[in-house]
Amino acid sequence: MPVNSFDNYELSWKPDRSRIEPPLYLGLASMLERDILSGALSSGTKMPPQRELADYLDVSLNTITRVYTLCVKKGLLRAVTGRGTFVSGTMPAGRNVIEPGSGTGRALALDIATPVFTGAEPLLQLIREVLDSPEAAGFFRYTNPLGTTAQRAAAARWLELFGISAGAERVLITNGTQNALNLTLSALFSDGDRIAVDRYTYANFIGLANMLNITLVPVGGDSSGMSAAELERLLRTVPVKGIYLSPSCSNPQALCMPMERRQELAAVISGHGLMLIEDDCYAFLRGEQLTPLSVLAPENSIYLSGVNKAIAPGLRIAFMHYPLRLKETLESAVYNCNLIAGPLNAEIARRIIESGLHLRCIRRQRELVGRRSAIYAEYFPLTNPCSCYQWLPLPDGVTGRFFEALAAKEGVRVYGSERFLAGDADGRHYLRVSTAAAESEGELRAALRTVRRLISELSPEPPHGYTL
Repeated sequence: MPVNSFDNYELSWKPDRSRIEPPLYLGLASMLERDILSGALSSGTKMPPQRELADYLDVSLNTITRVYTLCVKKGLLRAVTGRGTFVSGTMPAGRNVIEPGSGTGRALALDIATPVFTGAEPLLQLIREVLDSPEAAGFFRYTNPLGTTAQRAAAARWLELFGISAGAERVLITNGTQNALNLTLSALFSDGDRIAVDRYTYANFIGLANMLNITLVPVGGDSSGMSAAELERLLRTVPVKGIYLSPSCSNPQALCMPMERRQELAAVISGHGLMLIEDDCYAFLRGEQLTPLSVLAPENSIYLSGVNKAIAPGLRIAFMHYPLRLKETLESAVYNCNLIAGPLNAEIARRIIESGLHLRCIRRQRELVGRRSAIYAEYFPLTNPCSCYQWLPLPDGVTGRFFEALAAKEGVRVYGSERFLAGDADGRHYLRVSTAAAESEGELRAALRTVRRLISELSPEPPHGYTL
């Protein structure tokens, strides 16, 4: 122990130096991650200044800097200029606080929000036809990074389903929506830029922004989605470059933004020159389509729509619609980041759309989501009947992180609201409950019964609307 360090040194985190596994910075980062995910370090805790922690552990300042930087990129910590480094209120996407095998038997899934795969045999037959075609060998070679003319025409046809009228010259094919988000952020935003988001937003967008050192700024809202007035108020004092929204079905809150709110937000977006990223991946679940925000603010919008959620999760193809002024920038991003969108997947997507199979898959998805929403409504109030996930409030004092751990011990996987939180917690906690993740309706019922029982045990007076 160095001369200016003491056993009773006042630090919020005092790891045991002897327990750190090599290499030093990775071992220390892993120890910090475990302490955060276990709850030993709670959300909002201010971390020790880097120099003081380095002194306490008798390691170099550079080691601590690497640890903090790595944990910021993972979403475990957040750095606030002039104030210090704090434990994030957000739980990293895709991570669980329970080690594998700690549950009872095979887990019942309420976590992943991917609609049930519906088109197995027709899709497999179409794939066989693609592979048997004379052009099949070409789908395994380098091709035009932008896709073929026919593939881009099919992309434009898909986008028309959701109110986007575009020629093939304004469409890009990407390797799924997450890839499209990566391309958009990499091409149009820089280190330190700010993007406005809902208080609760898509967990993997949070993770991507952290990786690229882009700051997400939460904006308050209500049951209609983000408040235009709150966004306007933010823009008066904070320099914000972009805004990320999923108006057809926000993830995780499952809110559908009405037309009046879309018009209000579009006016603010256009008035301030914000770059809108509209992630409309769940629009296909709505029978009645509302005008996309991208149509209301066409010169300031990137519109994204993937086929994988409607057709098959493994079909990693999405389409991007953009203003013509961004054509060169975004096409360069495709060249530099992707080289190509998977030619085989792009061709399969084209043939699905041209054959009309996509419409059959969409109808089937809507039917299944409706049935599973009805099952959910037997146990809890519905947030949105046209969503494959629901937003469930937890009893006072029960965090999503804690409930995840509790449910996992009972053999149920579910996601707490901390995974989706941008910025600081506001004292309320929720679960995002996927009705699509379970392999069968019987498993869905069993998982929901377990969640209902656990909530009942945690709350003698359950929130209004619960049926316990």
